[in-house]
Amino acid sequence: MAELWDLYDKDRNPLHRTHQRGLPLAPGEYHLAVIVVIVNHRGEVLLTRRAKEKDLCPGWWENTGGSVLAGETSLQAILRELREETGIHAQPEELTLLLQENCRTDTHFDIYALTWEGEASAIRFQPGETDAARWLPRKDWEQVAGTQGTLCPARRPAYKQELFRRLERYCQGWREFPPMEGPAPELWDLYDKDRNFLGRTVERGAPLPPDTYHLAVQIVPLDANGQVLLTRRAGGKPKYPGFWEVPGGCAKAGEAPPTAACRELFEETGIPAQPEELTLLARLLLPTAHLDVYAVTKDVPLSRLTLQPGETDAAQYLPLEEWLAKVGSGNYLSPSWFPALDAPHLPKLRQYLAGKRDFTT
Repeated sequence: MAELWDLYDKDRNPLHRTHQRGLPLAPGEYHLAVIVVIVNHRGEVLLTRRAKEKDLCPGWWENTGGSVLAGETSLQAILRELREETGIHAQPEELTLLLQENCRTDTHFDIYALTWEGEASAIRFQPGETDAARWLPRKDWEQVAGTQGTLCPARRPAYKQELFRRLERYCQGWREFPPMEGPAPELWDLYDKDRNFLGRTVERGAPLPPDTYHLAVQIVPLDANGQVLLTRRAGGKPKYPGFWEVPGGCAKAGEAPPTAACRELFEETGIPAQPEELTLLARLLLPTAHLDVYAVTKDVPLSRLTLQPGETDAAQYLPLEEWLAKVGSGNYLSPSWFPALDAPHLPKLRQYLAGKRDFTT
């Protein structure tokens, strides 16, 4: 039977419908996941190693957790995950909710703490999920959590710092923690020049570490008549205010590029799309980013667009050939903002309109 998740909006309000695991979530939909930080009286943190069969981060150390199934509460889910992944049978009153991190890509996270005094050798591993366990001094764990080879329960820097602070207080006997206040900063995943994930993030606006790159996306929407949809950058934008461009932006930490492209299209125009509707036109290496350029066909009149305040303030359709003649000159930005890089790829849109959908060769 397929695994189902309950769906929530960005504020954790139930949407009263479910979603099948493995399928992409629509913009504005979120599911709930849980993680538990297990500690002992010696001040150590229990980590399990992700099995080599895992698609994402095989062999990395992590804290026990997983997705909340449809009909489960957060607490019921973490008790189940503990049993399945470690063999630890805990009682609900033994768990303390440390922190909630909302809107981490398409997931709301509940992070718990548990005190357990067993030996790592007593952990019962779940085939295909975990294959080793170890205790690590808490301060050592804080140094490596979120770096290459070790996942961190909290992703954004402010939440990581708060998690470590609250865990210290938990070890001192605290058992109640208030919600964090204020908007969380946007994080980007970091990659090397060859697009290998480095297992680290950077907060948007901060300088990128040397020799690192983030992911960015641009999407060229076309209507049934082959016209390109352009939006105008709002007058308050620090770069290129009043310039025309196709929708796009930066992928958030944990977000796949096609998902990011769909989110950016929806945020900037109100047009919904699914990743499987997109066609990848090009992958470009920019000075600080790996950029994926997509095309999609969406026949939406201008009157039905919803522009994003502060980002876009107008929209227009241009015939493809007219746009190709203007793009990269005057006040028409090319997708990457580097016309010479885009030039070999934009003519592919003619083939796209003729029905071609695979440009990988």
